[in-house]
Amino acid sequence: GYWSVIGLMLAHHCYLRPGELFSLTWRRIVAASPMSDDRAVLTLHPSEGSKASKTGEYDETVIVDLMWLSRLLCRTRKEVSNLDLPVMDLPARVVQQVFEQAQEALDLKRALGRQTLYVLRHSGATADAWLRRRLMDEIQKRGRWKHSASTWRYEKSGRVAERRSACSA
Repeated sequence: GYWSVIGLMLAHHCYLRPGELFSLTWRRIVAASPMSDDRAVLTLHPSEGSKASKTGEYDETVIVDLMWLSRLLCRTRKEVSNLDLPVMDLPARVVQQVFEQAQEALDLKRALGRQTLYVLRHSGATADAWLRRRLMDEIQKRGRWKHSASTWRYEKSGRVAERRSACSA
């Protein structure tokens, strides 16, 4: 549905792991300021829960700083009747199936190989590096990578052009 598309955009923008995306509830999205919904904050792996992040962390936060996306999230949150509902309105297996169908329809599998939803985490960081929206230390913090070596691959954002050249118009 509609929120699956928004969820995929959110995963890309916030470098979310698929598990983080599918476990994100409306309760864990708040406006960064009570005066404005221009920025929102996601809380991942809340300490009240029993599941730590892949790296053993709790209460990780990511700022949604795309104004249109933040406003959409904050306004929708106000209308949600149950804040414990997941943001994604479809199960992970269904979203992955549709994601694969889209790759097939766009002939991306031939050019890039099969992609999983995890590609959104890495492509978000790569896009930010390629477009110079964030510095490498900001990308590392946003991606919640403990070591700078984990972000080195995004310094090679010039490979974006190489990957794009493998695709048809």
